[in-house]
Amino acid sequence: MEVVVDSLSLRFLLLFLLLSGEVLPGLGVTVGINYGQIANNLPSPTRVASLLQSLSISRVKLYDADQNVLSAFINSNVEFIVGIGNEHVAAMTDPVNAQAWIQQHVQPYVPSTRITCITVGNEVISGNDTLLKSNLLPAMQSVYQALLSLGLDKQINVTTPHSLDVLGNSFPPSAGSFRQEYAEYIQPLLSFLSSANSPSSSMPTPTLLTNRTRALCRWTMFSSGLIRESLIRTPTSTMTTCSTRR
Repeated sequence: MEVVVDSLSLRFLLLFLLLSGEVLPGLGVTVGINYGQIANNLPSPTRVASLLQSLSISRVKLYDADQNVLSAFINSNVEFIVGIGNEHVAAMTDPVNAQAWIQQHVQPYVPSTRITCITVGNEVISGNDTLLKSNLLPAMQSVYQALLSLGLDKQINVTTPHSLDVLGNSFPPSAGSFRQEYAEYIQPLLSFLSSANSPSSSMPTPTLLTNRTRALCRWTMFSSGLIRESLIRTPTSTMTTCSTRR
């Protein structure tokens, strides 16, 4: 697989990294990234660890529980979310398998590597696999019980990330609601998360909403003042950026 980055996107990325390392920490803001590894010519986990620490990036989400990555971040003070993929959800419904997974992929690295959350599955509820949906909550419960039995439940949460397709209404945020057809899965899932003191998780995808951009910017920036909106166009996408006017 070849990864191509156009010059404008690269400049935008460099600007973001500059802000991450020099401006945001001064504002008391923490920055996190998704650490994907489906690409070629990737830097080694050791180099990534050094880079992220130099940029004051303190939170990382993995889509798996890569041992090389977790080892590279020992004593780094970077917080990790590790993931159990959809292909493993059915196996995790068995408490024995869930405990074995944690003992192999999590327990050897804590507390030296700061693993704070395990995601079970990815965007399961909005998918079409009814068996996977049915297995999701039992799998999460098994993982949580394994954390309890291993004494890790106070430092590691369990959740599952949703796509925004699970929402029936999302605008304005105060009127948000879930789609009724997902209620049979969402309601018991939320009850479990509440009892386990774990967060609900979603994966919003940035889109250009021309008639709502200004209002969305206000909520995003936590501002009731003047907002500056800018368009960044690349050969493949258009993004809206928001900033406060001074």
